[in-house]
Parts: sequence; structure tokens; C-alpha cells
Amino acid sequence: MRRPASPACHGQAAPSHWRCSRRSTAGCCSASGDQAAALGQRELLELLELDPAGPDADAGALLAGLPHPVEDMHGLMSAPVPAGELQRMSLRDAERALYGGHAHAFFEANTASKARAALQAARLDRRLERLLAAKVTDDPHYGPWCTFAWTQPDARPSLAAVIRDWRAEAERDLAGALAELEAACEERVSSLGAGRSSWLGGLLGGGRGTAKAAASALLGRIYGQKLEVLRRELKVELLRSYEDRLDAVHRRMAAYVQRLQSLGDLLREESRRTITEAGEEAGRNIPEYYGQVAGVIEAELESRRGPGFYTDERGLGSLAKGLEEGDEALLHRLIAFVRRDWFPHALFRQSFEQELLERANVAVPYDHREVLSKEELYRDLYRTLENEAAVRADVYRFTHTHRYEEKYYFGDYDSELIRYALEAESGNRSYKLGCVHEKRASGVAKLNLMGGFRLSDLMYYRSGLRYYDTYTAGGYVFHGTAVPVLQEVPESGRLPEEERGGAV
Repeated sequence: MRRPASPACHGQAAPSHWRCSRRSTAGCCSASGDQAAALGQRELLELLELDPAGPDADAGALLAGLPHPVEDMHGLMSAPVPAGELQRMSLRDAERALYGGHAHAFFEANTASKARAALQAARLDRRLERLLAAKVTDDPHYGPWCTFAWTQPDARPSLAAVIRDWRAEAERDLAGALAELEAACEERVSSLGAGRSSWLGGLLGGGRGTAKAAASALLGRIYGQKLEVLRRELKVELLRSYEDRLDAVHRRMAAYVQRLQSLGDLLREESRRTITEAGEEAGRNIPEYYGQVAGVIEAELESRRGPGFYTDERGLGSLAKGLEEGDEALLHRLIAFVRRDWFPHALFRQSFEQELLERANVAVPYDHREVLSKEELYRDLYRTLENEAAVRADVYRFTHTHRYEEKYYFGDYDSELIRYALEAESGNRSYKLGCVHEKRASGVAKLNLMGGFRLSDLMYYRSGLRYYDTYTAGGYVFHGTAVPVLQEVPESGRLPEEERGGAV
């Protein structure tokens, strides 16, 4: 009977706090389906330096760094079209008559393509990713769990949902600008109020000047609106790049969360295994007891070091960086953290018997009368030790004539449980009793030895002997048969009866 090897793993301390929390604000994020954010939506956007007007301003800044296209387009060569004909045309037809496709090609080459290239070079989506990593993923108050939660595409509140809403609104604005451009292209040149001339001005040769004025007004109307369309297209592309970047981050965080959950499952499975190995008495109420112990120590650590002590530099450090190093490295950091900051606590330094007594009564209400006493606990432990140490061998015609037994306890000779057990067996007994002193607090073990019989007296041996003889007579060889060193084996493959059945 022994104390489980890794007590802290049975509590709620390490595995459950591989998720983010800022208790001083409003709750915590977890990957268990509860996406309640530690920050409100507005605070989250402020944390990441995002606001609804930001993408619009970024798109405008990209265009502001380029020469105004309409001013440069005034130098384009135009076809000679009489002013009177221009006045009767739509802006689309007039542009085609004056410039063919040159004006559009000039705008695409010198403004639109350069603006899109500037957007690609700015890597504003990478800036968002860096801010998210620095202020959420690597922040000890949040970590990968919060990054995973806040980049959920279909959750609210969610950074991904906010960006998606902004993009949808920007696409509606873009559709409106395109509709305005289409309407502008259908306007008549005469509606611009430029390029008109009197009858006398036409006779005096003023038609060329009026056509140039009409062309200038036409370019300003169409490409001024196309510039607005381009600005809104840049905004939509920027927000789409944000969405794509957040999706990539979410998929990476999903892999991190899955690994953290797998590590948590591994620790819980190891916990269950050690509880099972401990037996019914030594494994009693382990999750409940160590859950309380972990809660007490956690509260003390938090009061001294703040709510982010799990992932500060003295704790586990950044979970994201730990996962990048590998699962084994992260587990080693967890083990070192627990050994340094948890196991030295006095609650882990109690005697084996005292801890068992507290665990036995951990679920009993304070005013409940049926509290297990120390004597009752020792009695139960003594019976359990004897039952688990019993020699379970069926011996043929085993009598008291040659019966011989020895019983040994392994543990701290000065412990109360050892003294209780030795005293309980100090009366009339037919066996030798002893204690192997081991100064340890992990538990107590008992070993029972039995002798006074031969190998041939064991029912297991007697029952299997006839099968053994039958197979060896048929030429079979049992490779597991142990033969004493330097002892000659007869050709029959059998040892003499008296040697096979020697005393044990």
C-alpha cells in the first residue's frame, strides 16, 4: 500500500489551467465549448489596435502615397471629336471616342496595380498576426486557449466574426460605389456643364477649347468615382486578408489546443492508473482530496504572484512557445514547475497516515457524526495489507508439520501505522515477524513468505505434470525449462523425481 506517485496530477491544478483566465476581469476562455471571453468585444479590439475606421484609413493611406491619377491623365492624347458631338454622348461613349482604352489602361497601370502592390507589400495582415501573438497568445493572462476562442469563425463574441461583419459591410459599400460608377458612366456630357460654346464662339474657332474642357470634366467624373471604387476594393481585400490570417491562426491554435487536451488526457489517465494501483484504501478519495489541496496552493500562489502565475516566467512560461518546443519539453516544464512551487508545500509533507485519514473524511460534512477515526483507519489498512500480502498457493496435503511463515513490513518503523500493525500481531503467532525500516512517506508495504513444502506439492505443478510428461514423451521441448548450471540432463529430457520436487 503506497501513496500515489504524482499527487498533484489528481487535482485540478495543472491540466485544467492550460487555458486562459483573467479572474480580475470577467471570466476565462476555455476550449471546452464555453467561449465566454475574458474581455468584451470593444476591449478586445482596443487590445489589438483595431477599430471600424481603421481599414478605411489604411486603404486611404495607400492611395495617398500615389500621384492623383486624373491630374496625370490630362496629358493623354485624345482623338479629335467635335464638342457638339461630345455633348450628346454618354460619359462612357465619350471616353471611348476620345481615348479608346488608353485612359482605362493608364489608370490600371499607374494607380490600381500600384495600390494593390502597396497593399501586398504593407503586409497589414501580418501586423495583426503579430499583435495577436504578442498581446494574446504569448500573454500569460490569455494564451493559446483565448487565441483559439477569439478566432472561432462562428462564435460570438469573436474577432473573426467582427472582421467578417466589417468585410460584409465593406462589400455592400463597394457594391454601392460600383452602382454609382455605372450611373455616372450613363450620364450625358452636357450634364457636366463643361465644353459648351456659343454660336459665335464656334465661328471664331473656340470648339477645340470646349472639347478639351469636356474631356477634362469627363475624366474627373469617371475616374474620380473609379478612385473611390478602388479605395473600397482595397478595404475589402484588406479585410479578406485579415480573415485569411485569422483562419490560419485559428487552425494553428486548434492544433495547439488539441495537443494540450491530449496532454491533459495523458495526465488524467496516468492519475487513474496510479489510483488503481494504490488499491481501495490507499486510493480512497484521491481526486476530491488533491482537488482541495491544489485549490489551497493555487490560491496562495495567486495571492503572491498574481492570476497569471501559471504561465509567467517562474511558472510554465508561454504555452505557445512550449508547444513549439514539443510536448515532452512542455511536460518537463510542468513537472519542474510542480516540483518547485507545489510539492514543497506543507500539505504535501504530511505523514502517510495523516493524509489517508484526511482523504478518508474529505467528503464528509463538518457536522457529520460518521467521521472515520484514526483507529478505524488503521484497522482497515492493517486488514488490507494482510489481504494483499497473503500467499495464494494451493499446496497438496500442506499440514502444520512443516509449515513455515515469515511476515515483513516495509516502511518507517516509527510511524503510527507500523507500530499499530506490529502490536496487533505481537500476541501468540506461529510465524516470524519483522520490519524493514525505510524512512519514507510514500506508504507502507507488507510481504508474506511461506515455506515447508516441495515443488511437487504445488497443485499447479501436479496438475500440469501429466501434460508436461505427455508432450515431452512426444518429442516436444519446452524452451522455458530452467536447468541448474552444470547439471547434466538425462536423454529423456526429465530431471529425477527427487530433484524436480526439491524443498522450497
